[in-house]
Order: sequence, then C-alpha cells, then structure tokens
Amino acid sequence: MSYAPRIAPILNISARRVDAVIELLETGATIPFIARYRKEATGELDEVQIADIQDTWKKMLELDKRREVILQSIEEQGKLTPELRRSIENAVTMTELEDLYLPYRPKRKTRASIAIEKGLEPLAKRLFAQNDKSGVETLAAQYLTDAVATVEDALQGARDIIAEWVSEDLRARDKVRRHFDKGAVISSRLVKGKEEEGKKYLDYFEWSEPLKNCPSHRLLAMRRGEEEGFLRVAIAPEEERGVQMLEDMFVTGYGESAVQVRTAVKDSYKRLLQPGIETEFRNISKEKADTEAIRVFAENLRFCRLRWVKRKYWASTPVSARAARWFASTPAAICSITRPFTRTSRNGKYLKASRKLNTWWRNTALRPSRSATAPPGARRWIFCGKSSSPRR
Repeated sequence: MSYAPRIAPILNISARRVDAVIELLETGATIPFIARYRKEATGELDEVQIADIQDTWKKMLELDKRREVILQSIEEQGKLTPELRRSIENAVTMTELEDLYLPYRPKRKTRASIAIEKGLEPLAKRLFAQNDKSGVETLAAQYLTDAVATVEDALQGARDIIAEWVSEDLRARDKVRRHFDKGAVISSRLVKGKEEEGKKYLDYFEWSEPLKNCPSHRLLAMRRGEEEGFLRVAIAPEEERGVQMLEDMFVTGYGESAVQVRTAVKDSYKRLLQPGIETEFRNISKEKADTEAIRVFAENLRFCRLRWVKRKYWASTPVSARAARWFASTPAAICSITRPFTRTSRNGKYLKASRKLNTWWRNTALRPSRSATAPPGARRWIFCGKSSSPRR
C-alpha cells in the first residue's frame, strides 16, 4: 500500500517527494543523511519536513496494523457485518477506530457483564425502551432468582447494563468529546499534607482555567507536580451540561422507566464516559504542550545564537537602517556565522575575507536590483560553508 498519496495533501508536499522519502526510510536511512546527501531524490526537503513525513507515515502504519487486528477479532466473534467492515476500513484516526471496536472488545469483568450473567439484560432492554405501562418494580420482580435476591438488585443490574450501552454509543462519545473540547477546565489541587514539600508549586495549590487557554509551560508544570505527588490535576467540563446532553439523547419517556434510564445515564457519564474522555484530553494536551515547548525553545535558541553576532557586528561596523532590517530578517542559516565582519588578525586570510564581505555588503546586499550572493571567500569564512546564498 502506498502512503504517499495520503500523506501529500496533509503536509502539502508532492507525492513524488513523499514516496522518495518513505523509500529511503524503509532502507534504514536516517533523517540527517537523507536531508544532506539525498537532496536530488527528495527535492531538497529539509530535516523538519522529512521528520513530519516520517511521523505521519509511522502513525498510518500503526493505524493499519490496529485495523487488521480489530477486523480479525470481530470476525472471530462472528459479528463482522459488511457495514461494520466498511466503517472500520474508512476510519482515519485511532480514536474513531477504537470507538468502533469498543462494543466488541473483550472486556474484563464489569458490573454490566456480571448483571448480564445474572440474566438481567432483557430487563435492561425493556427499561431502555421506556414504553412499559406497568411499574418498574412489578417488571423487575419477574427477574428475581437465586442470584438476584431483591427488586432493587435487579434494577441496579439493569441500570449498570444501560450505563455501559450509553458509554459505548458512538454519538454519545462524540457529543461528550465535543463538550470537553469546548468547555474543559484544567484544575490542580494540593495533596493533603504536602504543603512544605511542594512549596515550589505554590501557584498551583488552588488553580483552574479553561484548558484551551492554558499555556504549555503552565500545563507542564502542573503535570510535573502531579508526577512528583504534590498536586492532583483534573480535566473536566461542566458536569450538569454533559449529563443533560446525554439525557436529551436517551431519555425519551416520562414514566418510571425513564427515571431509571436517567439515573443510568448520569452514572454512565460520571463513571465511564468522563474518565475515558479525560484520559484522551490529557494525552492530547500533553502532546500539544510538548510541541509548543520545543518550538519556544528552538526560537529562543535561535536568538541566543544570533545575539553574539549582532552585538559584535553593530559595535564594529556602521550600517544603515536598511541593512539592519535585512540582517534582522535573515533566515536561520545565518546562525552559522562565526566571525564578526571586520575582524582582523596577523593571518591575512581573515582580513581578506572580511574585506570581501564588506565590499559585497556595500555593493550588493544594500541594493535590491543586484544579486544577493556573497563572494566565495566571505561565504567560506563567514558562513562556514553551510549556508547557501543569503536571502534579503
């Protein structure tokens, strides 16, 4: 299976280049090797673009492997229908795939599975239909056995089964996921008795804010405090709104059966749906925070590398405001500069290169009508042989 046509529109890179990168990665080539020595094959893609292709390619490989496992598992259970197969084959994210597999996944023993073993699934179906005119106690009394001693035990088992049905419903999961996305709040609380040991996290002893507004450094700090055992961090939206959304979906009657379904829906949200979706958003927010932290670090590092060069250059060479703007907007490749432009030494090579660069700067860099290509000597000494022609 060729992944290039699927990756190309995602990364806005031509399919031919993506295919060339994947072929090189399959042979064991590393990203620096491909970026430096296989430019003719990849169309001069840089390390960042190649890394993006590799990450997307690996995610698609994992998705396809998981898809095969899921199809095989459901087929062995004898529950694979043409519609379900089509939905699984068309799933494009791991979350969507796992939601489709959730009702068929082999489960450990749960409250719902225990209730089903006791023969309470027919009672749950009748309550869930919400169209019985007889009272729920009269209905539940019909399912009393040695394993189900009282009417309340029968109703509790039926509610457990309904709660699991609600938590496995694709529409319900999507609604709760959107509810988290719009209104999730991240909060942190101090673990009791850790006031002195965790004082470096004093700002987060009582803290809460919308998750979508939380900056990466703050989220990572709270996560560190939680890992060290000083904080308890939770991500959750307004509970009442989430429960109301599910009730609007599943509570369709007004009798005693509807009361039982409403209780089951609330239990499903608090016990099953909210913890599961919270775990998803924990992972997603952590990944985003890591990416943002790396970006900020790289940007700070770039300015740190440029600071010495700019300070030396401004102190030694008079330039116009136009030249200053050009130098400030120079791409990251200029970070390879190692000598100030007017450096002199007993070795005449440095002085010669410096004079060449000053001549190029005066005659070319400050004139938009001419080529902005540095002389060979200046590029060798000033740009260390790694930078191509600087862009204005």
